[in-house]
Amino acid sequence: MKIAIRAGHNFSVPGVFGFIDETCENRRIKDEVIKYLDALDYEVLDVTSSDCYNTVESDLAYGVNSANEWNADIFISIHFNNQVKFYNGEIGCEVWVYNVFKEAESVVNSLGNLGFKNRGLKIRQDIYELKYTKMKAMIINICFVEAILDVDLYNFLGASIVGKTIAEGICGEEEFVKKDFKEEKNQWVEIIENKINLEVTGIVNNETLSACPKLEYKEEGDFVKILQEILSFKGFYIKNIDGILGEETKKAVIKFQTIHELKPDGVVGYNTWKYLLK
Repeated sequence: MKIAIRAGHNFSVPGVFGFIDETCENRRIKDEVIKYLDALDYEVLDVTSSDCYNTVESDLAYGVNSANEWNADIFISIHFNNQVKFYNGEIGCEVWVYNVFKEAESVVNSLGNLGFKNRGLKIRQDIYELKYTKMKAMIINICFVEAILDVDLYNFLGASIVGKTIAEGICGEEEFVKKDFKEEKNQWVEIIENKINLEVTGIVNNETLSACPKLEYKEEGDFVKILQEILSFKGFYIKNIDGILGEETKKAVIKFQTIHELKPDGVVGYNTWKYLLK
């Protein structure tokens, strides 16, 4: 199967911006999808335009024409969505198609299984990328950039998991089972393993989680700093990464726990560490 994939927009004609920048995140997801498709020996062509295509029309035409000339079997365009300035909740994922096909259904359901509200397939026969491509085509809207719960979930999962999920939706779960992808190393797990004198694997396990200290309000030290760095990396704003579990950090922990249906007490124990280190 030949798959053409495009990161929607470029920096001359950028996408939407909210808690995250669509143009940047499109590229991160696109690269991850390509990585997994390449590993499964699919033929993949990146049809993302460069910034020299400085009009919406030229940007869109580059991706569509490149896919058509290559005779791709499937065209994929990665996007994020936007409809209001701010939404204190979730809006979800959706996939746009010209006509319904199984890979598109599988992708949107797979994203829904990650925890995004599943808005399903949308028939959009007026959209350039769907109207002018000669093959099966889908526009994947991963989530809404202004919906705080959407973005928190996206930041928690990370581009690699989202990209892998899209690739799995396209190829089918059985392809991934046969390939037996190795679990990716986690930089925070490596730091913690070093600090507690465990073998450095970068893979979270029960031994590592059990060795992580319980952190409570007003706690200080290196592990609090690690906690703050992880929270900040996952999109939970921490103004001062100072190794002190003060009010600001406690509020961020409670917000993180609430999103992941943990006891929202601001105490970082086994279960909270488990989700932090995913």
